[in-house]
Amino acid sequence: MQGVFTRPSEIFALSAISFFEKIDETLFTPNFDTYEHLTFLNDPLTFKWLILGVYFGLVIASLVMFYNKNVLGELIRRLDEVGALDAESAKTLDELGFSKNIFIKLSLKRGNTLRKLVAIAPAEGEACERDLTLFLASVEGIKYSVDTERFYLPQSKRDVAVGRFRRKGSGWLSVVLMAVVGLAVVIAIMKLAPSVAGIIEALIDGMSAEQLS
Repeated sequence: MQGVFTRPSEIFALSAISFFEKIDETLFTPNFDTYEHLTFLNDPLTFKWLILGVYFGLVIASLVMFYNKNVLGELIRRLDEVGALDAESAKTLDELGFSKNIFIKLSLKRGNTLRKLVAIAPAEGEACERDLTLFLASVEGIKYSVDTERFYLPQSKRDVAVGRFRRKGSGWLSVVLMAVVGLAVVIAIMKLAPSVAGIIEALIDGMSAEQLS
């Protein structure tokens, strides 16, 4: 009798696949006609994935902005709050409360967003200031550790950095609204696109007929 009856997990999987296929067909697949002039719409999948690609790109961009402002931006805001704006007032990550923040450490080590804004105070006995670029270049004889270095936000970059990493308008609610509103717009485009395409095709046909008469 084995193989005659489908297991509950298989029934659920088949039902889920059928459900999502129905959702895709109903909401995200435009029902275009065959067009003589708008030939690029004769393949609805191309149009569909173009629109969805733009949507997913915007969602990913909003998530990156959320990450930058709410995770990496914590360091910028903290340096500004404690007044670490020059080499003399620089603080270690432990003093700033980020000794266990792996995301900030990775960003500092790899020279991503924070490298362009945060500077490192000179070590004792050094005459000039250092920044993260020197360490990324692996200068011989200089050992770099985010756990022991003292960081500060240069006055010349303070206004730009604080403005860039301001929390306002970058919370989870903004990301969710972006995803929900964007999804609604995508569905509206998929539903309206065939009608708009039909109107444009008819107008082109009309203009072509006038030119031939």
